[in-house]
Amino acid sequence: MKQNIENLLQAISQELRALEVARSKYAQQLAPDFSIFNYIYTDEMMLSRMIADLLNPKGDHAQGAVFLSLFLQQLTNHHIYTFSDLKRAQVSTEVVTSYSQTQRRMDIYIEIPSLHGDRSFGICIENKPFAADQFQQLTEYAAELERRHPQQQWHMIYLTGSDNDASTYSVVEQTLQQWKTEHLYTKIHYPCLNDWLDLCQAKSKNHKVSSFINAFSS
Repeated sequence: MKQNIENLLQAISQELRALEVARSKYAQQLAPDFSIFNYIYTDEMMLSRMIADLLNPKGDHAQGAVFLSLFLQQLTNHHIYTFSDLKRAQVSTEVVTSYSQTQRRMDIYIEIPSLHGDRSFGICIENKPFAADQFQQLTEYAAELERRHPQQQWHMIYLTGSDNDASTYSVVEQTLQQWKTEHLYTKIHYPCLNDWLDLCQAKSKNHKVSSFINAFSS
């Protein structure tokens, strides 16, 4: 009896391992964890989550770092950046600033490790489809990024629904111009986001994911 149970457990264990191997091998085609019902609301926070999940190499879309790589091509002078390990990038939403007394929250924060494990690269995406800028918001985010990623190993992305730059209420004009000169800042207008989504849809190997991206970009 004991031997039969052990044989059964061993057989189940082998089946589970085989299932996990198959799941991993065909993840890009099947995207088993992806569901459009995870994105039922489209407020600012949900939009940030939708974008972040597509950017996440470990996201339920199961397409790896393809979408993130395409997105990074939109950065100002993107060719000056060399990211060698995008598969290990960490993508989070509503990340609290640890070096600011105001305890602000970065809408989307991306940390890309270096290949040699020395200094990681940080990206903050400030998502402004509807809301106005808050006082010194980008200024404090930049200070946070510089503390986390010294020597300008960071980039600020201002994702706007109005096509306006960040206001002087959020960052003074001189500082904003300096960021632009030093290639630390990119403004992306929401309609331009469709170009990225179109590329993602073309690269997606799963019909559910492609359909979701198509609906998102509509």
